Amino acid sequence: MNDTPSSTFDPVSSNSLVQIASRSEEFILPCLLLIGTTCNTLTFVVMRRGRMRHSSSCFYMAALAVTDTLVLWTGCLNQWFFIIHIPTVVARSNLTCKLLPFLFVFFADAR
Repeated sequence: MNDTPSSTFDPVSSNSLVQIASRSEEFILPCLLLIGTTCNTLTFVVMRRGRMRHSSSCFYMAALAVTDTLVLWTGCLNQWFFIIHIPTVVARSNLTCKLLPFLFVFFADAR
């Protein structure tokens, strides 16, 4: 006979696919941060070079690279800290609790 009550059974945490997916986020999110930041930085540098500096579409692409980097650093980094159980800046004060989600949505919609 099983001594544990049936109300404590959690089918989500007992599913191996869910465990694999949540475990893989610990490694995928830092890779996304690194690759995304590197590519956005290169995009910004290329779009702000000599001849391209005068084109309005290159200006918008450079601005998009900046906002995409800010989305990565406000959303993805915060999610990664939450997954690996590092206290985030969001929980430090009432201001940051409201400011970081606002900045994430603002930068995501700025495109």
